[in-house]
Amino acid sequence: MTTGEQERQHWDGLASDLSNVGGGDTMPPPGHFIQFLARGWRDTQADGDLLDLGCGPGRLAVPVSERLRRRVWAVDVSPNMLAQINPAAELVWPVLGDGRAIPDAVQNIAMAWSVLMFQHVGLDVQIAYTAQVRNRLLPGGVFVAQVVTFGPVHDFSHPVAAWQAVAYGEMAGMDLVWAQRDPVVREWTWLAWRKP
Repeated sequence: MTTGEQERQHWDGLASDLSNVGGGDTMPPPGHFIQFLARGWRDTQADGDLLDLGCGPGRLAVPVSERLRRRVWAVDVSPNMLAQINPAAELVWPVLGDGRAIPDAVQNIAMAWSVLMFQHVGLDVQIAYTAQVRNRLLPGGVFVAQVVTFGPVHDFSHPVAAWQAVAYGEMAGMDLVWAQRDPVVREWTWLAWRKP
C-alpha cells in the first residue's frame, strides 16, 4: 500500500466521526483560520477561482465561497471527507485528489490555501504541492499555507522549520508576502507567497 493510499484510509476512517478531525474541541473555530485567508485575499492581485488544498469536510471552503461569492475547488484525498461537504454550497466544487498531485481540472486560481494539511504529508510532498500551486495560480495570485514548525513527528505529522517552509515558495518561484506565527497555536506558522 502506498503512502497516499494509507492517508486516504486514515482520513476516510476519521470522516465517520468529524468531532475527531482537526483536534476536535481543542481546535480554534473556523473564524480563526479565515482571518489569515482574508489577509491573503487582500494581498491577491488576480481574479479567478480559489483552491482549498486538503479541504476535509469543507469547514473553510464553504464559508469562504459564500463570503467571496467565488468558486472554490475543494481538493482532498478522502472521498468520505468530500461527501461531508454541504451539497447546498453551490460554489464549492469537490475534487478527489491522490494525496500527491493537484488534479488537472483545477486551473486559473487567484488564491489557494492549505490549512491543517501540510503537516500530514512528508517534506517532499509539501515542496511538490507548493510548486504545483504556483503553476495553477494566475499572475498576482497568492498561496497561504499553515505549517507546523515544531512538535512530534510520526506517520502523519511532519513539522518543518519556518525557514524551510519559506524556501518552498522561493524554490517554486514565488515571492514571500508575509509570515506570521499563529497567536493561539504557537507551533503553527502562516505564510503567504505571491506569484509574480
